[in-house]
Amino acid sequence: MTTSNFAIITLLLTLLIAGCANNSETSSAAQSTTSASSEMTAAIEESPDDMICIYEKIVGKLIREKYCYTRKKRDQLREEAQEANKKLKSGRLSNTD
Repeated sequence: MTTSNFAIITLLLTLLIAGCANNSETSSAAQSTTSASSEMTAAIEESPDDMICIYEKIVGKLIREKYCYTRKKRDQLREEAQEANKKLKSGRLSNTD
């Protein structure tokens, strides 16, 4: 191996290590920003009548569709989905209505 190849490899490895070290500092800053924004969101008073719009992926469609719910209705739908998921996982899902 020539001296110039050795110098290039050493330089590339140094840059790689420096890049990895900088990346960990960036992720720490991103985590602190995320926690600060979640605290601000929690500080805002949430009413059950607030409208929340989300884009949901529908099975069989490529484009997500926009659905708007009140906070109360969205919580109710989430609870129903969790209950159905628990029943499905436990094997107690039956059609005895």
